[in-house]
Parts: sequence; structure tokens; C-alpha cells
Amino acid sequence: MHDEHEERWQTTETEEQFDARMRLVEDEVYTVREAMSIEYLKQHHVPLLYNAVNLRNVQHNPERYEGILRPFYKHPPMDFDAPMNFFFERQSLRWQEFIRFQAHNRGLQTMDEPFLDQAYAAALLREATCGSQWRHIYHNWKVDHSEGRYEEYVNRRKDEMVFLRDQDCEDFVDYQAAVLARLDRNGVQRLDKNNAELPGFILSPRFWDQDPMTTWTEYLAYEYWQMEQYDEDVDDHRPEHDIAYQRLQATVTLGTHETADFLPTEDANLQRRVELDEAYAQFDEATLNFVRLEQRRVMWRDPANTYMMHHRRTRVLAEAQTELEAAEAANDAAVWREEHISEFLNETETYREACDIRARHNHLLAWARSEYDRRMGETLATSGQAVDDSSSRLSVSFQLPSNMSAESVTQWRETSDTSQEEQDITLLSSVSPFAAEVELRNDVEDHSGVGPLCDASLSSAVGQSTLVETVAEEPAAVEQNPVEPAPVELTKIVPPAAAQFSDGRDLSVAPAASTTDTVPPANTSTGPRRSARIAAVHGKATEKPAQQTIQTSRRSEKSSKRAGTSRGGRKRGGSRVVAEEKVRDAEPPAKRTRRRTARR
Repeated sequence: MHDEHEERWQTTETEEQFDARMRLVEDEVYTVREAMSIEYLKQHHVPLLYNAVNLRNVQHNPERYEGILRPFYKHPPMDFDAPMNFFFERQSLRWQEFIRFQAHNRGLQTMDEPFLDQAYAAALLREATCGSQWRHIYHNWKVDHSEGRYEEYVNRRKDEMVFLRDQDCEDFVDYQAAVLARLDRNGVQRLDKNNAELPGFILSPRFWDQDPMTTWTEYLAYEYWQMEQYDEDVDDHRPEHDIAYQRLQATVTLGTHETADFLPTEDANLQRRVELDEAYAQFDEATLNFVRLEQRRVMWRDPANTYMMHHRRTRVLAEAQTELEAAEAANDAAVWREEHISEFLNETETYREACDIRARHNHLLAWARSEYDRRMGETLATSGQAVDDSSSRLSVSFQLPSNMSAESVTQWRETSDTSQEEQDITLLSSVSPFAAEVELRNDVEDHSGVGPLCDASLSSAVGQSTLVETVAEEPAAVEQNPVEPAPVELTKIVPPAAAQFSDGRDLSVAPAASTTDTVPPANTSTGPRRSARIAAVHGKATEKPAQQTIQTSRRSEKSSKRAGTSRGGRKRGGSRVVAEEKVRDAEPPAKRTRRRTARR
């Protein structure tokens, strides 16, 4: 009878295969976690710490991107903190903490049971130490749940309602005034390009209804509030630190360079380690020397020298014992010194941690402040308070006439039967000579929809009112002061005729009645287009190498003829060789046909 369980499939996995599989799991979990955090940050209009394209490089080589990761590298200290290399997750946790800070200062409730359970499950998920454990908790978070851990989490959230809020504010009005005062103390000013104060900064009791710029300004004030809290922590622990250092100075002899700031460093630790090793080595050497002299066997060869040998041995042992006692004392002093310094470092660990947190917070503050400046610049540029130099130059050089709007130009382009190039030339005839000169000199610009002329025609989407007001003020000055013709051939530009437009509008600049005779009429003679002129220039550039090639070939023919009539050409048969060369050069070689051979 055959047993169906007799033969079973057995699979074995080597250590290399297991490590490769676990690396794949870690990469997948890292990508999923960071993608979830990125999605959360984008939903709340928070700028990403770095470009997500470098996600895999940051995972495997974070030290190469230390500069951009510094705001959230080992900082800030948070409850249920994320692992060290999950930077987007740390950034999202900081933003969640800021949201709770907003709610606490507005008197909103954050201890609702559904939201609290969800936050507790997320906190348990962040405590996973590997990818497989994260997957396990992600599918069922109750596997790591216990009543004690849940109670601890709830107590921390209750304490946070007291500590994560501005203690000096009684209500929301006081909180808003404190935010403005905190921004002013740190030099954050809301000024336009004329250094004028912008309208008042107003927060909303419903913080989720605020615009992104207002929310980021409040976030910057929150980071400054955190800076003040870190400064208070440093000031609270500084007296204990100073007292402990004075006690250490009274107990142990310190060098002039061994200050309170130098002792916790790696250099000081290395120095003490070297001193201890030297003391241990000196004590061991002295001990071995004394034991060797004590156990040495005395050879009593001459009875007459017995007294001298005994006296010499006693003196050597006394010297070795003195060296041993000195080495032992030095060793005990080094160990005792190290114990007191270690005790001082343990007592002042809280102070040094507070100083480290405060120093790391400077990078986060600088990042938040730079993002605030960038957003403020974009806001001013959008509202028309600040205009970029390049855009202002385009509005002056490629401006439209006063009687022509951007909408009329767009409508005329759609209804006109002429080509795009002729339309551009027609528009150039309507603008100032300086603008036409700049346009015709630009041989690289393309008028198919991306050039400055297109930007001027579509200026209604950017700032049409400002552009029209700027243009309306200039035609009077142009009419009173006639401008000399530009060096470019402007006489070949054709003005638009009345029959070209369906609505009968004239797009040319109409001069004033008092200055009609002073303005010279435009020359309407036809000429080559801009594309034809560019082709002619390229044709001339290609003709020069061809002419040089022809001249070179002629020189080679003359030199060959001279060679035939020279000394070598006087030999018998020289004229025939020259004639054959001429025939060979004149007629192309015959094309040889391929022979097909039959295979036997």
C-alpha cells in the first residue's frame, strides 16, 4: 500500500537567499511607509524635505545627503518616534504635532475615541523594528496591543494637552497676539517690495479653513515657540551643570584645556583612554619586574661574597618595590579620575541633551524660514506687489499698442487667414521701433507659441491691467519725439490692411492729430522674410567651404601637370601615364557585376 505522505517536497534556503529576500522586504516596506508620508504631506500642502526621486539613495546612503536631511536628522524628539532613516515619516509626525498644537490653543478636543484609537494603532505600527514585523502589525495592529500600553499612550496625550500649548495664552485672541509678537521678536516681517506693512495677519478658529500661506506662517511661529521651550530647558539645567563642574575641579586635577565643553567630546574620551592604557601598562611592567627579581635564584659560589650578594639583592628589591608602589598609585589615580569624570558626565547628561536638541533645531528653523521667504515672494509676485526683472523687461520691450488689447490680438490671430509669420511681422509694425529691433535681432526666438511676442499676446492671464496701463502712457511720448529708424531693415514690414480683419479694426498705432505731419510714413516695399534671410546667411556659410574645396582641387591638378613635365616626365612612356591618369579622373570606374558560380 502506497503512503501518500511518503514523498514530500522539501525546500531549503541558504543564508544568502534569506538575506536577499529580507532586503527586498525591507526596501518594499521602506517605500510604502515613505509613500504614505509623502501623500499625507502633499494633502496638507507641506513641502517635501528632499526630492522623492532620491528616495532609494537616501535609504542606503543617508550620509551622502546629510546636508538636505539635517532638519529632521535625529531631530526633533517626538513621542513614539519614527526610525532614524524614515525622514518623510518624521516630517509628517512633526506636522501632526503642529496640528495638535493648533487644536490645543483653539480649545478644540483631540481626545475623541475614534481618532485616539487610530493614532494609537499608528504609534504601534511605528515601533516595528523590521519590515516583516511592520507587515504583521499593519494587517492586525492588535497583536501588539495591551491595556497597559494603551493606558500609557492616553496618559501621554493628556499630558500633551497641557504642555503642547502656549501657557501664557488664555484664549484664541491671546494666542493670535502671541503669534504676531513671536514673529516680530525673531525678525519675521510681512513687507512688500516698498517696505510697507502688509495687511493684518489673521488666524482662523477653524485652522483647516486657512490658506496655505497663513498656515505656514503659523507653523513658523510654532517652530519659534519650540525654540523658546528648548532655550528654557537649557537655562533650567545650566545651574546644576555649573555646580557639578565646580565640584569636579575641586576633586580632580584638570588640564587647562579640559573645560566643561571639552570633556564630553570624543577627543577628551580618547585622551582619557590613552592615559588609562599607559597607567595599566606601567603598573603591569612594574609588577612583572618585581616578581622577576624576587623569584631570581641566588648563586652562592663564593662564600666570601655572601654578604655583598645579600646586600645587593635587598637594594634591588627595594627599588623595584618603590617603582611598583608608584605605578600602582598612578594607576589608582587614573582610575579614580576617570570615575569622577564619568560621574560628572552622567550628572550633566540632561543638560548636554538639551543643548544638542537646541543646536539641531537651528537647522529646522532655517529650513522653515527659507520656505516662508519663498512662499512670501511667490505671494507678492502673484498679487502684483513684486515683479521680476525679466518679466518687466518683456512687458516694456514687447508691449502692445494702446488701442490693441491681448484679447483682440488673439481673436485676430484666429480669424486671420495669413500665416503665423506674417501675423508676427504685422504686429511688429504696430509696436515701437525699439521693440521691433529687439524682435528682428533675435534669430533664435521662435514665434510658434513660446516667444516673448506670445507672452505679450497672452499677458491677460498674467497681468493685463498693469501691461495696458504701462503701454497707454508711452504713445504720447513716441509721437512727440520721433525715433530714428533702427539699423534693421524696417522698411520691408507691411502694415495690416483693413480687408484682412473681419471686424474692420485697424491694429496700427494711430498718431495724434497735432503731430500727424511730424511722423514719417512707413515704407511699404516688400522684402525677404526673416526665414529667407536666415536661409541666405546659412547658404553663404556653406558656399565658402565648397569654394575652398574647388580651389584646392584646381591647385592639385596644376601640381600634377607640373610633375608630369618635370624630370620624372621626361622618361619613356611618361606622356602615356599622364594621359591615362586624365582619363581615369574624367570617367568614373565601371561597376563590376558579381559573378554567380554554381555549386557543384
